[in-house]
Amino acid sequence: MTNLKVYLGELYKIAVIIVLLLSGTLNIKAQTLNLKSNTTPSERETSIIYKNFADQYDLLIAYTRESYWWENLKDCNVLAFKDGVCLKGYIYSKKNKNGIWSKPKIKLHEVNCDSAKMIQTYLNDAGFYTLNRDTLNINHKEINDKQDAVFSVDDGVNYKFEILTKKDFLIIESYEPEYFLQKIPELRTREEFIKCRDWFLSKYKNL
Repeated sequence: MTNLKVYLGELYKIAVIIVLLLSGTLNIKAQTLNLKSNTTPSERETSIIYKNFADQYDLLIAYTRESYWWENLKDCNVLAFKDGVCLKGYIYSKKNKNGIWSKPKIKLHEVNCDSAKMIQTYLNDAGFYTLNRDTLNINHKEINDKQDAVFSVDDGVNYKFEILTKKDFLIIESYEPEYFLQKIPELRTREEFIKCRDWFLSKYKNL
């Protein structure tokens, strides 16, 4: 009986070590994201995400949809990581008839970190953070040496991610990506954006 207790005790120690190692691996991945700022001072000044969350989190991923039809609203889904705690929620602000934005309403609550870390790890491994903003919004293609075909959509939707750490701030966005992917299928960057966007939304919803 004594030998059994010793054996079970050793198994428990091994299990604890394995859990700690796995936790360390996840934390390392969270700290070694492939991020590089691609934003301007003006974008930092006008971003509701940067103004309200800068220097607060190890990593924050915000997602929103922008359009002429709701240009007086700023409504972002938020996923944030800090010191082993994972949070999900939103930030919301509305512009009144005088053009003044309301004080942002922020609501965050703690979620399962394993599921949350899976989202950021997937996006990192998929190369989402390295997608080029200019390439994601090309609206023309060459027909011949002298002529380009130009495509456009009026009053469409811009799908936008804002990624924030304590040292980097980048925006990854694409305007009507499905339409332009159909018109310019040889540019696969939009396809990667759509895949990552849809995956993010499906996993975020279930957190």
